[in-house]
Amino acid sequence: MTHSRLTASLPTGLMHQLRHLAADHGTSIGLIARAFIARGIERADDPDVIATITEEVSREKIRKGAIGRKAMANRYAERLNTKEPS
Repeated sequence: MTHSRLTASLPTGLMHQLRHLAADHGTSIGLIARAFIARGIERADDPDVIATITEEVSREKIRKGAIGRKAMANRYAERLNTKEPS
């Protein structure tokens, strides 16, 4: 079996939980994450899994929206600060 790499940003609390699980099982965070991903894919049609995916998509949209609004506010503030007075 060949393997590919995956990089994902995780909330600090979730990363903390993965570290503890890995320590409890004497293995790596990556192996624990891989086990959860495999189990989630096996149950991809389960309503609870679908609900979890939907929640994550919603949280990500909210997070990205906040980042976009902050970036636009910063750009607008920069434009106001760089305009020469009339």
